[in-house]
Amino acid sequence: MSNLKLITTETFNNLPCNFYRNMNDDILLTREQIGQALEYADPMVAIGKIHNRHSDRLNKFSFTNLVNGHQIYYYTEKGVMEICRWSKSKCANEFMDWVWDVIKKYRHNELTPDSSIVSTLTSITNTLTALTQTITLMQQEINTIKETKHTPNIPKKKYSYWTSKMFPKYQLLTDYFQISNTELYKNLYTELENTYPDIDLNQEIADYCYINNLDTCYTLDVIEHNPTIRKLFESIVDNLLQKYNLINYNLTTAKPTIFDS
Repeated sequence: MSNLKLITTETFNNLPCNFYRNMNDDILLTREQIGQALEYADPMVAIGKIHNRHSDRLNKFSFTNLVNGHQIYYYTEKGVMEICRWSKSKCANEFMDWVWDVIKKYRHNELTPDSSIVSTLTSITNTLTALTQTITLMQQEINTIKETKHTPNIPKKKYSYWTSKMFPKYQLLTDYFQISNTELYKNLYTELENTYPDIDLNQEIADYCYINNLDTCYTLDVIEHNPTIRKLFESIVDNLLQKYNLINYNLTTAKPTIFDS
């Protein structure tokens, strides 16, 4: 009796009745549900009395099973019929016919899932779906927190006034010569050293790194840091813009005043 399987739940006069099947393929109902369906005030006691009066018949059509410390009585389809035959309940015949029809449909694979079971399964499915979605969202939030924790919030680099002023000039030259910024800078550094032989950018870079305790640095940062070199470098850029007619009003350093006429 430990291998009982619930095969269907059907409703008799608004009462849900569970139908079980055992390893011998017997269809079973519990004593309590039979008594409830027959509308006894005390279902267990009433059916127990019928059983005791006709134990010679009902013993072989009944089984007991221990569920959560309680002794549960089960009756086969013949046992249900016998109880209904001896019961004086006004709905005994109706219940007997109903049980017979349910079992017949089961034997012929004609049972449709009970609406209460379908509703329960649907509810369980919806709950599991919602739970899965919640877990997914929680995992996404955890991953976001982990990424935030391990990825430092690096502020955007702020460019100096000189760098912002020079960038459009570099852009004009790279567009004109169809070269990259890296190639432009390399040529500008060479032009600076060729024009002013006393300037040694490698030495300036080494000094800048030493003073600022750095392993490496950008050459443009070194140039910007030295006012003299910065001014000379800017003049070279401006001269190139003039040479190739690339200067426009937006790049001139002079601002209009009331004295311009």
